[in-house]
Amino acid sequence: MPRAPDPTAHAERLRDLARRFRGQERWMTSALHDLQARLDHWSREASFHQLRADACDPLLQRCEDLQNDYDELATELVHVRMAIAGADEELAEQHPARSEPRRLRA
Repeated sequence: MPRAPDPTAHAERLRDLARRFRGQERWMTSALHDLQARLDHWSREASFHQLRADACDPLLQRCEDLQNDYDELATELVHVRMAIAGADEELAEQHPARSEPRRLRA
């Protein structure tokens, strides 16, 4: 008969996963801010060239590429946040006393 998994080891693995996911979340959030800044820059450049009636097809293509990269990373960030929520929820189910809000006593 298979042994039941050790709840302490499982909880530690979940906490480790949650920590790694939070690290990924911080990195992805930073990368999204960087992509947004780059997209804003190239969008302004494309608008400037359009106002001057210059050829701006390469700039518009660059904006489209950056927007696609941004959208893909934003989707991955949602997945990471869902994984964090799932790990937190499972930890809370295993240790309900730790997840309940602490109340101040007068």
